[in-house]
Amino acid sequence: MTYLLKLPIDEVKLDQDLIIHVLTDPRAEGVETADIASWLRDWGCEVAQGIYYGPPITVAAMMELITLPAAHG
Repeated sequence: MTYLLKLPIDEVKLDQDLIIHVLTDPRAEGVETADIASWLRDWGCEVAQGIYYGPPITVAAMMELITLPAAHG
């Protein structure tokens, strides 16, 4: 992880296997529940992905999503 400090990056993606048990196992890390999402926000995480936000989808389904008109609310 120290090597990452030397790289010109500002985000690191962590696999769900690393964060799935973050609230129950002090060695853990994924975003599957609102509690985990909240914990990550509290620790300054601004970007996340996982089942909590939506399941994996096919390329065709993604293309449909990105061509939908933006919702205004």
